[in-house]
Amino acid sequence: MSFVSYGLGNIIGTEIFWAKDAPKYIPGIIAVLALPTVPPFIYYPLRGINLRMNKQRKARLVHEDVQWERKRYTFVDLTDKQNLFFVYTA
Repeated sequence: MSFVSYGLGNIIGTEIFWAKDAPKYIPGIIAVLALPTVPPFIYYPLRGINLRMNKQRKARLVHEDVQWERKRYTFVDLTDKQNLFFVYTA
């Protein structure tokens, strides 16, 4: 997305300043000052979505790991101390 935005910015940037607006180029200057305010409204919601998805994925993986460990050590027949030692050294 960053590369695409950069490329579009280079294309659009050349079209903002028109000869009819010379010598002050007021619309071009306004656009150059206003456009940097747009990315935070895009990036922060995307960041929130990514953080939420990562949190859900992590919770799911932890749950799957616990289920796998339970299934793995169900019939090993060890005491609690032996089981803890066996789990952390395996």
